[in-house]
Amino acid sequence: MDVARNISIGTVKRAIEIDTREVIQENKIKVTSSAIDITICFEQCYQFHHQLSWSHAEDGALVIAKIVKMICDIGRFYSTQMRRILNGDLSGEKKDKKAVLFELNDKICVGVNNIQIVLVYMREIPMRLNWEELLEKSQDNKEVIEEWRKIVDNSIQTIENDKSRMMEEIIAAFTKQFKIYFNDFMKKPQDEPIDDAIDVLMNWLANNLEAAWVTFMQADFQWLLERKWEEIVKICSELQKQKSKQISYCTRMATAVDIFYKFLHVDGNGLGQEELLTEEYKLLQSALSLYGDETEDLIAIYCSQLTETCKTVEMKYGSLTFTVYHLEEENVLKLRLIRGENLPKMDTIGSCDPYIKFKTLPKSLFEVVKTKHQSNTQNPNWKLNFDLKMSENPSSIKGACLQMSLYDHDMFNKDDYGGSVYIAIDEIAKSSDEAVETTLNLMFPIHTQILSALQDRSDKEANKFSKKIKNYIEAESDLSCVEKEKGGKKSKKKDKKKK
Repeated sequence: MDVARNISIGTVKRAIEIDTREVIQENKIKVTSSAIDITICFEQCYQFHHQLSWSHAEDGALVIAKIVKMICDIGRFYSTQMRRILNGDLSGEKKDKKAVLFELNDKICVGVNNIQIVLVYMREIPMRLNWEELLEKSQDNKEVIEEWRKIVDNSIQTIENDKSRMMEEIIAAFTKQFKIYFNDFMKKPQDEPIDDAIDVLMNWLANNLEAAWVTFMQADFQWLLERKWEEIVKICSELQKQKSKQISYCTRMATAVDIFYKFLHVDGNGLGQEELLTEEYKLLQSALSLYGDETEDLIAIYCSQLTETCKTVEMKYGSLTFTVYHLEEENVLKLRLIRGENLPKMDTIGSCDPYIKFKTLPKSLFEVVKTKHQSNTQNPNWKLNFDLKMSENPSSIKGACLQMSLYDHDMFNKDDYGGSVYIAIDEIAKSSDEAVETTLNLMFPIHTQILSALQDRSDKEANKFSKKIKNYIEAESDLSCVEKEKGGKKSKKKDKKKK
């Protein structure tokens, strides 16, 4: 049996050396001649077993153990040699892997299939060597069969690992080449039509996948598609972070990612929605949307978020009550400020000396208007009317909103900001009959991805708006510090009274 093993290993070596790489169909898998030769070795082992007739089960079990070990040794040896071929390392000397794995071609795909056909035959070992029949003859063989099973399972796992490493090496080569093609595409002139600019990349990608499609088994092809999509998203995400301040770059990338998505989906015949809509892809799409949009659009979205949040925010810094309607013929906002309730104390000493400023976002449509301050009250009654004449029609401004901001008058220091309410101008009533008394809670803006995107930009409009919002956000921290300081003083007074 040892002699037979050595002869078989030698046969496998010669089969690999003379392999012509011509594709042969075997068991519905496209392979080359060396894979056929190794399956013939397996068949000879099986036939040898069946030709023998053993009077004692123990003698038969001993031979089966030798055959199992021989088949496993042959399978592992072949798998190792095939992997070395595909790495350009058959002789043990380092070769240029790029030359072997630079493009996904028929040789590489068939090499993977050669290992797959070995796995198919090795999984048949228990059936082909009649383990169940041996077990029926004597239960004493149960432990022996379990030992054989471990040998086979371990060998199959080793060969599967070889195959997995080969597949990952294919992905590594794909990733390296994709980066080159993708960077070339992104460097092309912005005025070049996208279909022309991406043509070279898409042709390479199509040829790359065609080789796998016509050769790989379905499960391997599906795995390859998923891993390639994963790498495409990863590459684009890394480049997006590096170029996030370049709007045109992000816009072009968003178009390219959409093309890749549709290409791999193939109208439902490729990757499914579940495989494509990964968390990494969703994050990339969100980032490209933010960094690819124009500054005007991002500011409009942020203003819309402010008005929507203001409708539902819980009371923390008090509220303002008012009525307002838009007299469209004269382009005037008719506003009546009625009262404030539970306004915050913004100084460590005293109560609050509140007044309100009126302005519009994202663009100023009238000069800033403000009320006179009321002294030492958290519940002011204003009952004041204002005609706010706008310089242009707000319907032409994306996200246009009215901002009413609370300030605390300070005789010696800068007046403190205490929050705002925001009303979308396109939602304001169009006549006095439609206007209703409204109460909204004061709020501070919050830091969002949109604000981060604006802060990352270099244009004046983005910088001006994001700086303004940032100041509002920081003012909330200052107000929180005042409240903590007041709380500390109150607890000290209680301690003194107890003493």
